[in-house]
Amino acid sequence: LKELKEGWCSDLLNLTKITISPKNDHFVYKDGKYLIGKSGENNNEFDILLFASRDINEIVIPSSIKIISSYAFQNCDKLTKVEFETNSYLQRIGNNAFSYSNIKEIVIPSKVSKISTEAFHECHNLTKVEIFPKSNLQKIGKNAFSYSNINRIFIPSKVSIICEEAFYNCAYLSSVE
Repeated sequence: LKELKEGWCSDLLNLTKITISPKNDHFVYKDGKYLIGKSGENNNEFDILLFASRDINEIVIPSSIKIISSYAFQNCDKLTKVEFETNSYLQRIGNNAFSYSNIKEIVIPSKVSKISTEAFHECHNLTKVEIFPKSNLQKIGKNAFSYSNINRIFIPSKVSIICEEAFYNCAYLSSVE
C-alpha cells in the first residue's frame, strides 16, 4: 500500500485498530493511536496524519506533521484534548478533520494557512479556538466551525477568505475580532 486517497476513512465510526506491515515504508501506526504517512512518494518524512483510532481520548500531534488529512479525527467521540508539539509545522487542517469529535478547545499552530471545509463541524463541545495574531492563516473553509459552541474568535490579518457559513449556527459566538 502506497497511497490512501482523501476520504478513505470517512464515516468510520468504530475503527480502533490498524495493523501496518513492518515492510511498509509509507505508513506507520503510532502508539496504537494514529496513522501517519508521507505526503509524497519521494518524501522521506512522515508528515501527514491520516487517521486516529475512533476511541482516542487525547493526542499530542508531533511537530513534523504538516497536514491533518480529511476525516482524520472525524467521529472520535471520546477525543476531548488536542495539543501540538512546540514549533509545529502544521500547514493545513483537512475537510472534516475533527468533525463530530468532542474536543473542547484548540490552539491553531501559527504555520497553518488553511482550515478546510467542515474541519470542526458539529464539534458541540468546542468552546475555545485560539489563533495567534501573527498566524499564517489565509482561508477559513465553508462550515469550518458550524454548529460549534465557540464564543469568540480572532481573525488574523493574513486571512483573505472566510467561506460561506464558516460560523453557521454558532449560537454562542458573541465576539469576532
